[in-house]
Amino acid sequence: VIMFWHRTDISLQVGPLQCRELSLATLNVARLVQSAEFAGEMAVLRENRRQTRRGRTSLWNLNPFLDNGLLRVGGRLRKASISREAKYPLIIPKRHHVTELIINHYHKLEGHTGVSQVLAAVRQRFWIVHGHAAVRRVISRCLTCKQVSIVSGKQLMAALPISRVTSGESPFISVGVDYFGPIVIKHSRKIEKRYGQFARVF
Repeated sequence: VIMFWHRTDISLQVGPLQCRELSLATLNVARLVQSAEFAGEMAVLRENRRQTRRGRTSLWNLNPFLDNGLLRVGGRLRKASISREAKYPLIIPKRHHVTELIINHYHKLEGHTGVSQVLAAVRQRFWIVHGHAAVRRVISRCLTCKQVSIVSGKQLMAALPISRVTSGESPFISVGVDYFGPIVIKHSRKIEKRYGQFARVF
């Protein structure tokens, strides 16, 4: 179903997008998604009908209500000192292209953090049904996160030398120390000599 919104103002504005335009676009996209995914629930709420036990879905546990044609989460945060969008976030389905775009946006905005952090940021404005699973599924496909968290390869170590696995020999019988120098170096403003040594196994 394709729906069109006609401009009431025929004047064309050219320039960068304004906050009001972005907010209006967000609400219109959310309205399209909800009308396609939650048509039955929205019809029940519009007609003020009581949902039957057979027709109940997990959406009814959120105590949803309609606000200017938008489906929002109800709750007990009416007196909380937070924004209205955080009190009553928009309900979004767990499997939708728009849902993935929202999760990817907040995932990048939060610096590619984990599931809990991204979900907390998303719920400031949107409530994704089964959000934890949806966020985990989207983040698992993030290429940047895979590159950062990749496990480096481990090389197979060589076999131990005979001197390390032969019993009955005295300590350090097959180890020698070489002494070399002097090496002339510059330390601060002075020229000094340094000597070195290294151990080797026969």
